Amino acid sequence: MASSIDLVWVFVGFLFTVLILSYVLGDNPFFRLASYVFVGISSAYLVVLLIYQVILPRLVQPFFETSSSQLVLHLVLFVMCLLLLTKLSPRLARFGNIPMAYLVGAGTAVVIGGAVLGTIITQVKATVAYRSASAEIMPGIRVLEGLVILLGTVVTLAYFHFGARTKTEGETPSRPLWLEMLSYLGRFFIAVTFGALFVSVYVSALTALIERLSFIIQSVPMLLKGLG
Repeated sequence: MASSIDLVWVFVGFLFTVLILSYVLGDNPFFRLASYVFVGISSAYLVVLLIYQVILPRLVQPFFETSSSQLVLHLVLFVMCLLLLTKLSPRLARFGNIPMAYLVGAGTAVVIGGAVLGTIITQVKATVAYRSASAEIMPGIRVLEGLVILLGTVVTLAYFHFGARTKTEGETPSRPLWLEMLSYLGRFFIAVTFGALFVSVYVSALTALIERLSFIIQSVPMLLKGLG
């Protein structure tokens, strides 16, 4: 019985792999069928996950398991959730601005805090620790690496500096020449970064393709044996 069930799942995996790979021949009904099944299963999984890991434990159960002092807080959160649902109605959408403002403000604070504490400061500490740990190994190259990292950070930030001023009325806003030069150099670092990311994505996709082709090659004898 177990072998029959395994054979069915091998056939399902083989079928959907072939349907997805049929996109090589262009957009076709078979590829769209596989895409619809994938989107439907993913949506159903997310709905079940949302119900059992968010709505029930964080929105419903606290009303039955918390003390009276915490009940007020959960009641406020419950009301905000209901107000957020008013965004579905054009006439009542203005009532949903309160929870939306809270979500945007809290989300912005989390993103900024994460960028400063979790990215910038962490990278600075990691660079300093890297320099300290390898100071005795080819110090000239280590200093050069540190300068390249510093230069790349500065010119990349300069590229995303969109401030421009006008000296006289009617003049087209423009940035200072030194900032334009740093911004132009920042394009180089950004291009290198996106190139490296593209190569990484391409290698990952190629690895997945090889794995699927290997799965097809291994599945054909198994399916033929099971059918025989």
